[in-house]
Amino acid sequence: PSTAAAAAIADPTHLVAIAPCVGDDDPDDGCWVDVARDVGLLAWRRPLESAEIERLVAVAEAGAAWSLDEGVGVPFEQGLKYEIMAMLQSPHFLYLVEVGSPDPEDPSRRVLGSYELASRISFFIQGRSPGRAFLQDVALGLLDTPDGVRQATRELLQSQNAGAKLDAFWGELFFVDDLANLSKDPEAFPEFDAALAASMREETLRFMRDLVWKRDADVREMF
Repeated sequence: PSTAAAAAIADPTHLVAIAPCVGDDDPDDGCWVDVARDVGLLAWRRPLESAEIERLVAVAEAGAAWSLDEGVGVPFEQGLKYEIMAMLQSPHFLYLVEVGSPDPEDPSRRVLGSYELASRISFFIQGRSPGRAFLQDVALGLLDTPDGVRQATRELLQSQNAGAKLDAFWGELFFVDDLANLSKDPEAFPEFDAALAASMREETLRFMRDLVWKRDADVREMF
């Protein structure tokens, strides 16, 4: 977290895109609130509660006070650094929290909330945290209905990340990612080398891409 936070401060381009106040010539303490709210939304994959924002701002204030007392760095930047570190060390960032809430039709069961569902869908299809546009749509009720879930899923499947995630799945399922590390007897297999292993992997993945993305073919063809 410390290294990531320091990198974010050293080149604040991404932070400014999320919380523009970070790029101000003399940002005030209220910017820490904006960062907790807007960066926190992406980091924790859900809107933060008021008490959570207050705790993160308190961390930023403590970091700025330490900077001022010790004469180390710029107080606002040091506060921002510690605030980001606190976000990245939180279980809400490190783990996919799926607590849910009681099912109104069967209180013995629990159902995922819309933001929990958004994280599950995004990580499953794209292998990454849900983006800001997706989370904004979730706030508007996108995942409140089965049709909305289908719509969101179809849209995510069109992304480049979805293809890469599926490649990774096939690579693990069929062990083709291990081809380059195979130990072959050079006398029995004189033509086997790293280039051939890479070609074998690529051939398998291209076949699977054609099967899934281009032709939507019968799964039995894979076997």
